[in-house]
Amino acid sequence: MIGRIRPFTPLMGSYMPFAAKPMVFGIGSSIAERRNMSTAKADDRSAYDMSSSLQCIIRGMSKVGVAIVFIILIAVLAAGFFWLVNSGGQSGTINPANSSNTTSGTVPTLVLTPPTGTASGTQSASDGTVTFTVPSDFGLATNQTQVLTRSYIPPCDANFNYCLYYIGAAYQGTNFDSAGIRIQHRTDLTTQTACLTAPPTGFSNFTPTSTTVGDYSVSEFTPLGDAGAGHYSTGTLYRLEYNGACYEFETRIGQSQFANYPSGTIQQFTATDQTGLQGKIQNILDSIALPSGETIAFPQ
Repeated sequence: MIGRIRPFTPLMGSYMPFAAKPMVFGIGSSIAERRNMSTAKADDRSAYDMSSSLQCIIRGMSKVGVAIVFIILIAVLAAGFFWLVNSGGQSGTINPANSSNTTSGTVPTLVLTPPTGTASGTQSASDGTVTFTVPSDFGLATNQTQVLTRSYIPPCDANFNYCLYYIGAAYQGTNFDSAGIRIQHRTDLTTQTACLTAPPTGFSNFTPTSTTVGDYSVSEFTPLGDAGAGHYSTGTLYRLEYNGACYEFETRIGQSQFANYPSGTIQQFTATDQTGLQGKIQNILDSIALPSGETIAFPQ
């Protein structure tokens, strides 16, 4: 039996176009996507490069800004130090109205003049009642901010009208700390007895030696000392009573414990050095005079 042969209908015409279309579409889409991805990556790189450049610029500007601020700060500090050094009250007229002293009352303006017949650089200072010399290796302050030396034990305690403090370089590199004379007008000590016998601040039952010479009287409290944290000081306090006015003069030499330093790191502030510095301080005491020109004979 011969069956009926159905004519063959080629499927290529209908299949191939269908198959080709997805293939063509897929390839074209892939190329386009790759191009888009490449473009996106290029844009990202450009954006990254721009961001990196911007960050570099910002960092550079930040560094420049910091440098400028640092330079300005150094300039301001230098100017402040220059002003402080040159306003230490070493010549002309000094008004102690801003002194931190709370017991001295109103003190006349201090006038500085270069005296004749004295060592070069030495000046004479007077508040209208007492006159004293200021050697070239001593600074003069009317308040604590004018004391330009910094040490654990200060050359003068806080309550002063005038502080003469050592600024020489003879003892640099040693265990020397500071030295000075504190001058205070004691308006709270209104009688001769109170002026001459009241114990120094922080002391009690301190009996002084007193003497009267002509129209003034003086007393001496010695020795005075202080110590703390490896530092110590020695000194003497003198009182002057003249015409109802009471003045206090306190000497001080401070130093640190030489034994606390590693061997060979500093030189020792010797007993000879201390004697020499005491001599400088004594010269200032010996220069203190009354309005008449009479010098004060403090006990020695």
